[in-house]
Amino acid sequence: MAEYKNILVTTFGGTWLILPELIGYTNPNDFDFYQNHSRRAEIFSRAKEQGIEPVDELWVIHTDSEIASKALASFGLWQKQVGCVRPKVKYFCYQGVSEMGHEEECKAMADLIMRVMLHASERVGTGNLYISLVGGRKNMSADIQRASDLFGCHALIHIADSLQRNSLLLTVSPELLLNPPTGDEVNQLNPMIVFGRKNASPVLFVGEKLKASIYPLKNGISQASTSLLDEINSRLEKSNSLLINSYQQRVSKSPQTAFYGLQLIHPQIISNLENSFIGNDAAFVSDELNWLRKLPKAELHCHIGGILSPSEMIEVACELNHEINYTIQLNQKFANWESNVEDAVANNDNDLLLDLMRNSRGRIRSIAGIEEPLGVAAFIRSFKKKPLFLEEIIYNDLLHENSFVAIGINRYEKLGDLQGSGLLKHPKTLAKTCEILKQKCLDDNIIYCELRCSPANYVTSTFPIEQVVETIRRSLTSCSSTIFTLIIIGSRHNNPELLKRHIELARNLAEDVRYKQFFVGFDIAGDETAKSPSELKTDMEDLLRQCIRTTIHAGEGVSARNIWEAAYELNADRIGHGLTLESNSSLLQRFIDRKIAVEMCPSSNNQIIGYRNFAHSVPSMDAIYPLKKYFDKGVRVTINTDNPGISRTSLSNEFLLAAQLTPEGLSRWDILKIIRNGFKSAFIGAENKKELLLKAENQISKILTG
Repeated sequence: MAEYKNILVTTFGGTWLILPELIGYTNPNDFDFYQNHSRRAEIFSRAKEQGIEPVDELWVIHTDSEIASKALASFGLWQKQVGCVRPKVKYFCYQGVSEMGHEEECKAMADLIMRVMLHASERVGTGNLYISLVGGRKNMSADIQRASDLFGCHALIHIADSLQRNSLLLTVSPELLLNPPTGDEVNQLNPMIVFGRKNASPVLFVGEKLKASIYPLKNGISQASTSLLDEINSRLEKSNSLLINSYQQRVSKSPQTAFYGLQLIHPQIISNLENSFIGNDAAFVSDELNWLRKLPKAELHCHIGGILSPSEMIEVACELNHEINYTIQLNQKFANWESNVEDAVANNDNDLLLDLMRNSRGRIRSIAGIEEPLGVAAFIRSFKKKPLFLEEIIYNDLLHENSFVAIGINRYEKLGDLQGSGLLKHPKTLAKTCEILKQKCLDDNIIYCELRCSPANYVTSTFPIEQVVETIRRSLTSCSSTIFTLIIIGSRHNNPELLKRHIELARNLAEDVRYKQFFVGFDIAGDETAKSPSELKTDMEDLLRQCIRTTIHAGEGVSARNIWEAAYELNADRIGHGLTLESNSSLLQRFIDRKIAVEMCPSSNNQIIGYRNFAHSVPSMDAIYPLKKYFDKGVRVTINTDNPGISRTSLSNEFLLAAQLTPEGLSRWDILKIIRNGFKSAFIGAENKKELLLKAENQISKILTG
C-alpha cells in the first residue's frame, strides 16, 4: 500500500518568495506567512472548507537556468534561517531545459511536469495531491493544468496579487523575512482555490496502466526525455478506441452484464470493484454491510408469512389489544387460558409454553369460541416484556447461527407457526405487518419488492379473501420509497380446492383494473414431493393461457427433474431456489439461453440444506453453495430473503452470506451484476423495468463516484 502523504506540486520561475507564500497557505503552523493579513480568518476558513491539509512534501518543478538557481538558493537560505523543516522540499529539472525558446525544450518541460505528476499521484497514496501554478513561464502553467486533468488532484492553488513591480515585498531578501510580513502589501496577496477535486483521466488506466516505475524520476537535474509525453499524446489520440476496447474486453470475459451506465465510470473504479472481494474477512463485515445497505436492490422472493422477527410479532399482536381484552371480558375460559400463558411467561415455564407451541394449531389457534387470530395474538403479546424469551421459545437450540444449519424444510417451516396465517387473519395485523415490511425495505434501500402471499390462508368469517388482498394493496401502494407488487401463491401440498381457489383469484386479479400494476405473477410453493410440476399442468393451464408470469419453487431439496418440469411443463419465467440445477448441465444451459432467473435465498437455503461457510475457520459442511457456479456460467441468479423474520436476515445480509458461502468471496463488481439481475428479472412491464434500472443505476453511480 502506498504511504500516506500530502504533496504540493508547483511550477517555479525566478521569484523565491512564492514558495514561502505557498507554505504559509498550506502549512500556517510551520510558517504563518499571512499572520498579519487583514482577511486571515476568511482565507483559512475557505481553505478548511475546501479540505486543504498541511503538506508533507513540496515538489518544485523549475528550469535549468541561472535565474531559477539563484531564486532557489535564496529560498534555501530563507528556509534554513527561519528553521522551517516542513514541508520537505524536492526539486525537479531537466538538464538544458532553460529558456524554452524552441519546441524541443517545451516538449521536454511538458514531459517533466507529467512525470512529476505521475510520481506524485502514486506517492500520495490515500493522501492529498495539490498543485500550484503561481510560478514559471506561461507554458509551464498550461502544462500543469493539463496534467491535473490527466492525473487528477484534490485542489489547484493560486496566489493572486496586486503588488507593484517595485514592491518591497517582491524585492525582500531572505535575511529580512524571518517573521511574517507586515504592512499593507501582505493584504494585496490573495491565496485561493481555483478549482477543487478532479478525478484522473480514464485514458491513463485502460490497457497497460501508466506507472511511475516505467518513467523514472530523480530529485535534482536529470536527462531530458519526452517518452511519457509521447505515450500520453498517443493515448489521447486513440482514447475513444481505447475506452471501447476496454469495455469490450471487460464484457467479453464475463457472461454476466453490469449496469450499462456503470461501464462509463472511471476504469480505475471498475478495476477496484473487480478486485475488491467481500465475505472473506470477519473484520470487514460491518463496512461490507454498510456498503451493501446503500445499494438500491430488488427483492423478488419474500413471503409475507415469514417477515416478522419475534419482537415485531409482539408489536403486531398488540394491534389487537382492544379485541383481546374485550373477548377476555366475555369469555372466562379464554380469560383463564390467557392468564395461564402470562403466568408461564412470567415464571419462565418453558415446558408449558413449548407444549403449546408443538401443537400450536390445536392449542393456540383453535380455541373454542374464539375467532382467529385472537388466540395467537394473545399468546404472543404475553411476551411483551420478554421479547428475548419469545425468541428462545421459538428457536430453542437454533439461536446460535452455527446451529441453525441443515435443519430440513419441516423444522424450518415450523419456526413460522406463530406468524403468517396464525397471526395475520385480521386487517389490523395484516396492515401492521405491511408497515413493518415498508420500513425494512426503506432501511435496506430495497426500491422494488415482490411480496408473496396465499390470501385464502388469511380468510375468516369476517375477513373475506377480497379484503385480504385489498388490505395488502392499500397498505403497500402508499409507499414512496419502494415499489411493491404482489405474487399469489398456490400450494402443492394443501387441499387441492385451495390451490384452485388461488388460481381463480389470480385470474380475477389479472382482469381487475385496480390490480393491473400491483398483481404481477403466480407462484407454486410447498412440499415438492406432494405434486410434481407436470401434475399441476392442467390446473395451471388457464393462468398460462392468460400469459400470467409464473415462478415455481423447484429443486430446493429434490432432484433437477422438478426444475425441468417447471421450465418445460409450466413455462416458468423464474425458479425459486433451484439448488439442484447444477446436476443437469443441459438444463442449466437452457436456463442461460432462455434467461430464466433463479431466485436464490442464501440464509434459508443454508438453514434448510446446509452449505460450507468459508468465512468460518472450521467448515462444518462439505456441499458448496451453487450460486457462483451458476453466475460464472451465465445463469441469471438473483439474491433474496425468502423469510427475513424466520431466517433472521435482511437482503443486504443475504448478499454478504452469499459471498461467505462462495470460495474466495464475491467481488463488489459481481454484487452489482447480481443486483442488476434482480431488476432485470422483475415481473413488471418493460417501461417500468427500464425506469427502475435507470433509477438504480443513477443511485449506484453516485455511490461509486461521490
